[in-house]
Amino acid sequence: MIGFCLFAAVRVLFFSAAFPFFNNVDERRHFDLVIKYAEGHVPRSAELISPATLPYLSHYASPEFLSAPEDFEGGYFGPMWKHSAEEVAPTIAKIEEIWGRMPNQESSQPPLYYVVAAAWFHVGQWIGVKGGSALYWVRSLNIVFMAALVWLAYLAARMIFPDQVALRLGIP
Repeated sequence: MIGFCLFAAVRVLFFSAAFPFFNNVDERRHFDLVIKYAEGHVPRSAELISPATLPYLSHYASPEFLSAPEDFEGGYFGPMWKHSAEEVAPTIAKIEEIWGRMPNQESSQPPLYYVVAAAWFHVGQWIGVKGGSALYWVRSLNIVFMAALVWLAYLAARMIFPDQVALRLGIP
């Protein structure tokens, strides 16, 4: 069973490291909630993206993942962090303006994950994890969750199907 847990953890680690931030899924909004909870703010309704989230969105988003190369001047732009601050300042300002007006529809989600992730974010800040590394840090929490989920699935299957080894191993 430890092998299954390790496999699940390595799989999540690989994809957490390989996929660009804020790609075509709703990671922007989920990360915004982590930041809001980390600031001690519990959203009561669909609120705008937090100003504290905007620098992460503007500096570490992946426009090259969502757009064709010909959409950019010169055919390719690449990640913001690979360019000088002066070169990307207008683009960053525009991204922050656009996302600063966006409501976060995920605000209605149950808070348990966000409370735990906010605490994890604070641990990272405390040990010096900042900027883009903080994004990887928050994603890394999912490694622990996935390994625990596989283990809990095995335990539940073992309780429900004590005599069926194939089911106990197949469920996780």
